[in-house]
Amino acid sequence: MSQNATPARRSTQGVFETPNCDRLREVQPESQLCGEFLEFLTRRFIFCMGPPLGHDGDYFRPSLVDAEKLLAEFFGVDLEGLEREKRAILESIRRK
Repeated sequence: MSQNATPARRSTQGVFETPNCDRLREVQPESQLCGEFLEFLTRRFIFCMGPPLGHDGDYFRPSLVDAEKLLAEFFGVDLEGLEREKRAILESIRRK
């Protein structure tokens, strides 16, 4: 569990507190653009890994990067917390 992991919970007004959903909505335009750029780089065979410092030569190799996790980390969104928030919201809808 990540350090920002908090379960979705109801506020005193009976509405869910969803800090991760709120953050995701806030950064969505920038995150979308960054994700599209990562896809562009991948299609062009440009990878996120290069030679270690102090090494010369042909050392480049593909790096398997989960773009969703990378973007979430960059924008400060806890994916586990986001999933809990989504499940709590869906469960509240089912109960109605």
